[in-house]
Amino acid sequence: MRILLISYYFPPCGGAAVQRWHKWLPELMEKGFEVTVLTTEDGDYPVLDPSLTKEIPPQVKVLRSGTPSTARLWKLLFGQQSSVPYGDLSTSRSTGFFQKALIWARLNLIIPDARKFWNPSALKAAETLLRDHPVDAVITTGPPHSTHLIGLELKKRHKLRWIADWRDPWSTVYYLKLNPPCGLSLRRHRALERKVAETADLNIVVSRHLARQLT
Repeated sequence: MRILLISYYFPPCGGAAVQRWHKWLPELMEKGFEVTVLTTEDGDYPVLDPSLTKEIPPQVKVLRSGTPSTARLWKLLFGQQSSVPYGDLSTSRSTGFFQKALIWARLNLIIPDARKFWNPSALKAAETLLRDHPVDAVITTGPPHSTHLIGLELKKRHKLRWIADWRDPWSTVYYLKLNPPCGLSLRRHRALERKVAETADLNIVVSRHLARQLT
C-alpha cells in the first residue's frame, strides 16, 4: 500500500510534534507499506534535532517544499532575540500594543493557523507527486490543523482515500481558551474542523475525549 504522509513538522524538527509519526514509520516499513513524506523546507520549527533524520528508514521518500517564514518576519519586527509565539498566544500587561495587534490578527484573521501559508507550496508538490506516482491513501497530521486543509483539497480534486490524524484539539485547543478569538472567527474554526472530520474517510485521534469533540 502506497501512502503519502503530509506533515509540517518532520526531522530535523525536534520536540513532541514529530515523535508520533517518526516512531510509526519503522512499523509501517516492517508491514510492507511504501511511504512518501511531504514536509517543509526550512519550516518554522520551535526545536531542532538533526539526529532524528538518521532514524528515518532509508525506504521512506522525503519531499520538501518551501514555506514562508513567520519567524523571520517576527524577528525583523521585534528583534533577533525574540521568538514567534508557539503554542501560546496569550498576552499580558507587558505585551506591546503592536505585538498584541499581531496576535489578535493571528487569532481572528489567520484561520486556522499561520502555517497555512505553506499550503499552496505543499499542494503543488503533492499534485506533482500524484501525477507521476499515484498513492492508495493520503494522511495529514495536525497540528498545525491547516495541514488538514491540504488533505481536504486533495480529496476534492482526486476522490482519493484520506486519513486525518489529530494529535491535539482544534477549536478547543488550550490557547484559544486562554485568548479566545471573536465569535465569528471561532465559528469559522468549528466549521472547518467539522468539514475535515466529516470529509475524511478515517479520523485517527489520541483520546476518546478528542473523538467526542469531533462528533
